[in-house]
Amino acid sequence: MIKIVAENYIKEEYQEEFLKLTKELIILSREEKGNISYHLYQDINDDSHFTFIEEWQNQEAIDEHNQTKHFTTIVPQIKSFASKPSRAIKYKEVQ
Repeated sequence: MIKIVAENYIKEEYQEEFLKLTKELIILSREEKGNISYHLYQDINDDSHFTFIEEWQNQEAIDEHNQTKHFTTIVPQIKSFASKPSRAIKYKEVQ
């Protein structure tokens, strides 16, 4: 299993549109083969800070996800709402 933690900082004026787009992204991503979970969280202390926490069966599932229509159309829009660059880290389970 691979876990992805992807942080995004979204300008206040785009947060409503961001949440609308990410709702679609989450619904479609959860239906993908190889997806275990896909959630979005908002920082309690910083309303502009949103974090996706995703779990995938393997790298192949992630690669396929990254090529889906919903990913390739929604993610560039999300990036255009950012107040600073996003950051994504992949983790593997060790214990």
